[in-house]
Amino acid sequence: ISPSHEYRFCLQDRVVCLRQTADALWYRSVFPASALLLDEDAREAQTLAWIQDYFQLEIDLLHLYEEWSTRDPVFNNLRHRFSGIRMLRQDPFECLLSYVHACIMLKDDANYRRFICSSNNNIKRITKMVRSLCTEYSPALLSLPPPDDAIDGFVMESYHPFPAPSALAAPEVATNLRKLGFGYRADFIQKTAKLLVDNHGGP
Repeated sequence: ISPSHEYRFCLQDRVVCLRQTADALWYRSVFPASALLLDEDAREAQTLAWIQDYFQLEIDLLHLYEEWSTRDPVFNNLRHRFSGIRMLRQDPFECLLSYVHACIMLKDDANYRRFICSSNNNIKRITKMVRSLCTEYSPALLSLPPPDDAIDGFVMESYHPFPAPSALAAPEVATNLRKLGFGYRADFIQKTAKLLVDNHGGP
């Protein structure tokens, strides 16, 4: 049976599209027109390498589940409910702003700890916030129709890469993020981005 749902990831230079069946993972990569001059085999090899690294496919989950089940009876009782779960090797800055517990070392608050976007939040709202962040502070890489192009009256969807720290470091970013619904998180996002730019430079 052909999978109907498609997951899409916007990287800095391509959109990776994934579909899964019971025993296979299907992928394709879509590039902006400016990148189509590159060697197609090289581009596909890069996409496959990214998928393998992002999902850490080199790790033998079945072996780990067996090992953990012998050590933990609670895990053994739950293992079949959570089969296939993997830790993602996400971009560190994206992970910092999206999900993880961030320790922001600031002059006025040296040990303040917060989840930046995920504090007091849920997956649906986190997804919306991250999408707003990308749309507002990163230009669209390309646009695609929905996965099922047989839908009448479909709307093309734009895909924006995650913004670099430099795009979020200016003081006015916090004010704008509050208007977008980030609330108290807006200051932490801007200050974290500025901290990284001040200490490490880069884009």
